Amino acid sequence: MVRQKPDSLVTRIFKSRYFPDNHILQASKGNDSSFIWTGIWEAKESLKGGFRWVLGDGKEIKIFKDPWLQGKVDYRVEDHHLNVIRNENVCCYFHPNSKFWDVHKVEHDFHNDDRKLILQTRIPQIEAKDRLAWTSSSKGTYTVKSGYLFWAAQHINNDNNVESQECWLKAGLSFDMQNVEYASSWLLDMFSTEDAEVLQKMAIVLSGIWFSRNRKVWEGKIITPAVAIDLSGKQVRDWQEANSRRHSDNDHSAASNVVSRVVWQPPPPGHFKLNVDAALHKGEGQFALGLILRNDAGVFVKGKNMKVAGEVSVMEAEARGVLEAIKWVEDSGIQCVIVESDSLLVVQALKSTETYQLEVGHILDEWKIKLKSRADLSVCHVKKQANRAAHLMAKVPCLLNCSNCFTSPPGLLVEILSAEFAV
Repeated sequence: MVRQKPDSLVTRIFKSRYFPDNHILQASKGNDSSFIWTGIWEAKESLKGGFRWVLGDGKEIKIFKDPWLQGKVDYRVEDHHLNVIRNENVCCYFHPNSKFWDVHKVEHDFHNDDRKLILQTRIPQIEAKDRLAWTSSSKGTYTVKSGYLFWAAQHINNDNNVESQECWLKAGLSFDMQNVEYASSWLLDMFSTEDAEVLQKMAIVLSGIWFSRNRKVWEGKIITPAVAIDLSGKQVRDWQEANSRRHSDNDHSAASNVVSRVVWQPPPPGHFKLNVDAALHKGEGQFALGLILRNDAGVFVKGKNMKVAGEVSVMEAEARGVLEAIKWVEDSGIQCVIVESDSLLVVQALKSTETYQLEVGHILDEWKIKLKSRADLSVCHVKKQANRAAHLMAKVPCLLNCSNCFTSPPGLLVEILSAEFAV
């Protein structure tokens, strides 16, 4: 609470006494400390490795002393340049009176790896303060539960975690769980966004983990991840075969019809619909965005795709896509637009009153400011099956940090656009 609620009475009292000239992570224990502050300080020392800074106006972050740079394991800039002032704030590397990097100064003062990551870091285009975020939460907000999990990961050796990770890899799946605080919420989100093939693999893995742990706990037998996945996969296939015998051909036909109805729908008369999707290139430090604008008759009006450099989360990439869509609408002067994204997390975050401390929080704040001034503009969630055209647009070749604009659909999209227009 001391960091997440800086204006509270408790925070102001502690700050005035124990860290008046810096932030809590730099605070010392001090002499004659109260029992409460001593407890906070000791907990802070155990947990401070789980915090990092999120860039806002750059006035509070010390560029060499604080962890803030995305793409680095420890989030820290490498201090190697002897002629650079060690106590400079990040804002010293902005162009004067602007929210853009001074490229010449950055290139002069940093080596290639850090220089590249700094210039890829997005500076919020709104009034935003620097803030500390908790890296073990998808919202960047500290909770006691996430704090315990972080501490346990540092101090407890859990072989079961290694075995579980191997099970996921054996099934050809890999998820970034670093910022997942509640597995149940994450699993429900996956059910609403992933396709049937991925969900089946997830069911196989979860069943295999459960089976292997039961054998280990109750029978003392060790089953390798490969065997666990094979047995679980066989159970799923046996269930599918048994289940198929119980349904008639008519049942299968009805189920197919239900699935086929999940398609793109044109907007109401007099409106436009703008579909947007993001595609991450894992390990390449870049992501792509695809945008497609269609009218109320389902006719392609124009499209755009872009490739952006940066190490970002899936949620941040999807949020950046929607923000780019809103800006594109503003620049085009188009009225009455419905923006559709297949990221349920992003759309829910927009409508939520919760604060997101990570970079995505600044992006959501920009959304909200823009949407307040545009009553004719709305953002909605849509299933992946109804957003395939935007997904393909994101895959159209594009140079890094460039964009392509289309007044007619590229060849890759002709088939899907024709099928959706016919519907």
